[in-house]
Amino acid sequence: MAKLMNLEALDLSQNQLSGEIPQELTQLTSLVVFNVSYNRLTGPIPKSQQFDTFENNSYKGNLGLCGTPLSRKCGDPKALPPSSSTSEEDQDSGSAMELEWKFVCMGYAIGLVNGVVLGNILITRRRAQRLVKNFGRRKQMRRR
Repeated sequence: MAKLMNLEALDLSQNQLSGEIPQELTQLTSLVVFNVSYNRLTGPIPKSQQFDTFENNSYKGNLGLCGTPLSRKCGDPKALPPSSSTSEEDQDSGSAMELEWKFVCMGYAIGLVNGVVLGNILITRRRAQRLVKNFGRRKQMRRR
């Protein structure tokens, strides 16, 4: 990737990537957007003029990363990744997405039920109106 000198945007978020961010990426001087959030990256964030412009959100969800712009400094024992295979932040992200899908499904179900009920009411009213019209005409014809 380091040979892609005109690369302006690189989004590798949510790909379960692991390991360190390659130092060779600092050679991408045209890079304006860089996002490796929600992976399993570890180690120091490369230092370069270009990488200093990226915000915390570019690295969010990688508990093993350290260095600027993150608050975790490299060499700090607190900067080490957690020993468990799934981090709390990953679990929170998954449960939030699961919760969103539940709301979406509930919305569709409620919409479907409302559509069926309202459709049934409208059809029933139209049938009743037709019956009244038809029987009303017959009564008028009998009276004559």
